[in-house]
Amino acid sequence: GDGKASRVLPYKVYLALAAGRLVVTQQQFSLPEGVPRPPVLGIPPEGQELANALSELAADPDRLSRFSCEAADYYQKYLSPACLAKSWQAIIKDHMSGRTGRV
Repeated sequence: GDGKASRVLPYKVYLALAAGRLVVTQQQFSLPEGVPRPPVLGIPPEGQELANALSELAADPDRLSRFSCEAADYYQKYLSPACLAKSWQAIIKDHMSGRTGRV
């Protein structure tokens, strides 16, 4: 829905992507800067919409499998600890390049 739910990507979504699982979630969420939209199935936050989406996925195992592979690849490319470490290293390097002495 609205509010905080539209401004964050819940940790459970990170975990599902890391596990290579399809995520069915609401359409509105936030991501870290510079990270493209993940391969999630975004639906309106309504019970019937969720039921419809899950029924369609159950009827199409190939689509479900594709989403799952994309989820694992996405996590490794954009959200894994190695990616986050590189981002922090770049931030620190940029900060240090403009200064002498301590941070």
